[in-house]
Amino acid sequence: MESAEVVTTTTTVVLQRPLKFIGIVAAFLSSVLIVVCMVSDVWVLGYTRVDVRTEDTLNFYQGLWTLCGDYVGTPPPPGTDNILACGTPQGQAWVQASAAFVLVNLALSLAGLVLGVLAFCVEKHSRKYRLAGIVLMLAVVSGLVSLVVFPVLFHVDLTAVLSQTPSGAGLWDRGNWEFGWGYGVGWGAVFFDFGAALIFLCGKDRDEIKQTVEYIMSAENDDL
Repeated sequence: MESAEVVTTTTTVVLQRPLKFIGIVAAFLSSVLIVVCMVSDVWVLGYTRVDVRTEDTLNFYQGLWTLCGDYVGTPPPPGTDNILACGTPQGQAWVQASAAFVLVNLALSLAGLVLGVLAFCVEKHSRKYRLAGIVLMLAVVSGLVSLVVFPVLFHVDLTAVLSQTPSGAGLWDRGNWEFGWGYGVGWGAVFFDFGAALIFLCGKDRDEIKQTVEYIMSAENDDL
């Protein structure tokens, strides 16, 4: 006599949305860019030109921790175009404020990255995506403050210096200044932070759970 034997196989399938992984990558890139931006000493550059026939000469560059060149605008002696005296800009309160906000930005970005990785890798922490998004939004705010404070107050400081040194007005004007790649990297970091925050906040957590699928198979056995 033949009988049918039913065999049930249970398989666990993990559903992970690829956007969350993209958010983690964006948060990681943001943290890397913040470090590059923070250590760069090329946030702003200053050039002089003696007359229209000569090329621009780099006389000044500044970051959050280093200031090199002549802030007033006197060209360096002949033969020393590439030798700029360097010091620290930490005596300027607005530079200290910008540096502090960049450090806060870095701390928040790293915290958001850790929370995102934890939510992605550990099922019971999947709801931490929203917390990671909130933390990264705070990082965006901190980064924007530093990137706005630095150029605005640098402009105010420069205006005050030029007004006190009329002799330098012929060598320096606002057209001699430009922001360097270090400052641009800061905007890139804010962009990636913002993108990661949106991904973490707008995703649906219910789609990122483990799903159990049962497979039912039958086999015929000979029962004598």
